[in-house]
Amino acid sequence: MEDQSGWLIARRETEDGLSLIRLKELQDTFDALAVPERFNIIWEFRGVTSANTPTPAEFEALGSFEERLVAAVEETGQGTLCIVFTEPGYREYVIHACSADSFLNALNSMPQEREPYPIEIRHEHDPGLELYTSHARGLRGGR
Repeated sequence: MEDQSGWLIARRETEDGLSLIRLKELQDTFDALAVPERFNIIWEFRGVTSANTPTPAEFEALGSFEERLVAAVEETGQGTLCIVFTEPGYREYVIHACSADSFLNALNSMPQEREPYPIEIRHEHDPGLELYTSHARGLRGGR
């Protein structure tokens, strides 16, 4: 995995498998009102290991997808990747974006593979970053 500085990471193992959460440490100057649209991108694993984690090939595909997603959204100023959940059977990327149109345009403009990405996209208006804040409090012990 790449350098994880700037991220809080939590790990939990259950009988269903391994769960990880990566939460970006947003600076105090982060303008939540500038990114009121939340997109949850869910990638269901096509193949899993005995621990319900992605196979090495799929893990590589997830890494490539995340790099492309960050380049398309963050490097163009359209939003920020705030949370990544890895659960038994799927990974979920949580992005806060400036607008629905700008995010979808950025997503559609990123490089694609021969096969479509196995993703489902959900959208919510979340100007207060409520999902992010609730997980940040949990990981930071209520702060």
